[in-house]
Amino acid sequence: MTLRHFNISNISEYQSFVDQNSDSTPYHASAWGIAVEKSYGFAIRYFGLMQSDELVAVMPAILMKTLKGKHLLCSLPYCDMGGILADTETDSSALKKLVTDYVVSQGWAFEFRDSAKQASSDAQEIADGTKVRMVYELLNDVDEQMASFKPKLRSQIKKAVKNGVTSRIVTKPNSEQLDLFYEVFAINMRDLGSPVHSKAWFKEIFSAYGNNAFLVLVEYEDMCVGGGVVIHTNDKAVIPWASTLRDANKLAPNMLLYWEVLSEVIRRNINNFDFGRSGYNEGTYRFKKQWGAIPCPLQWEVLENKQLVNEVYCEKSTFRAGVESTWQKLPIGLSTLLGPKIRKYISL
Repeated sequence: MTLRHFNISNISEYQSFVDQNSDSTPYHASAWGIAVEKSYGFAIRYFGLMQSDELVAVMPAILMKTLKGKHLLCSLPYCDMGGILADTETDSSALKKLVTDYVVSQGWAFEFRDSAKQASSDAQEIADGTKVRMVYELLNDVDEQMASFKPKLRSQIKKAVKNGVTSRIVTKPNSEQLDLFYEVFAINMRDLGSPVHSKAWFKEIFSAYGNNAFLVLVEYEDMCVGGGVVIHTNDKAVIPWASTLRDANKLAPNMLLYWEVLSEVIRRNINNFDFGRSGYNEGTYRFKKQWGAIPCPLQWEVLENKQLVNEVYCEKSTFRAGVESTWQKLPIGLSTLLGPKIRKYISL
């Protein structure tokens, strides 16, 4: 067994393996790495396991730098998971060890992000705060999907419409449409105390994913009050970014936003939907749960003493809380200017 390296020049062979693997996600698509490389300048370092000249496993990864200037191999940055796709568990373990040994030899840091293959029922014990992605099996018909929701949820969706909130689907957004989303997203990130991604990042996402991406905008009185970005494969969809203006919360724009997202996913004949990462039993978890989503534990590992070990999810440090509090006080223009310069170095 030998280690194979992929980059932009030979990425099509990697993508062919991904397309044939039933466990692949939208993040495994080569489009994710291409968007990272073109927007932030970090290099694609995808790996493959060769056995008798046959590709039997792959792992997407990006070689980036941290805020401290250290090289970090991450599978994958800016999302919930990358991880290995393989024909067998034996092949998966072999590739993981080869990549780990290679990272150790290079003196890099390593973050390996994977997910359990199956979602867990709430009857199973998951510790509060554990990072999970919230997954949902959609029905095949939009009307049937709406009818399947509990009355309270249907009422909240209708409330937004009654309040005059409208929604629209945008494929291949132009600069003006992307600006509408980005302005809301940047405000939301500032309010959360988090540096915002660059506008170029989203531009490259839509460029790289092409028809496998769309933007949802929700508006009120000719003003954009929310938006979400969805990327997908032929059978799986995920929403990595969604935001609504807090000042518009009384209008329930987030309910219409997610309903429009789910409706478009169904119209694209996709049933497997991923609401994204949440802490178990926390606020965003409960929001996603009301739609019917169930938790699938994330399995993140970091390199310590030349071995991959489970990443421990710690309480927010006093220092981090202080930084977030300071960031929340910045004028939106300044936070939008500085945010991308910092955000590219943060793998989360």
